[in-house]
Amino acid sequence: MPVYVAVDFHAREQTISWFDTADEEVHRTKLRHQRDDVRKCYEQFRGEVIAAFEPSGYSAWFEQMLAELVHTVWLGIAAEIKPCTNSPSPGSSLCNLCVLCVSVVCFARN
Repeated sequence: MPVYVAVDFHAREQTISWFDTADEEVHRTKLRHQRDDVRKCYEQFRGEVIAAFEPSGYSAWFEQMLAELVHTVWLGIAAEIKPCTNSPSPGSSLCNLCVLCVSVVCFARN
């Protein structure tokens, strides 16, 4: 089962939320690009990993790193993210994470 990672990517930092289908929990952390080991964080994920984020001019290094780790990259447009309303738990973190990872996909790379 895949690990879904939603990334709020900025030039100097990123906040990531991930849902591991193995433990069925949503986890969240903030990484500062200059101080935290971003690669080490993403290396912890095993098996199929799908990382979704909105690309920017500064994200090429991040896309390359994910490709080196053989993680699938889904690129979306943040303005098109819609709140989750048709779920047993509308507005829940898991629901909104799935909305980001599924419904805003423009194209996938791996």
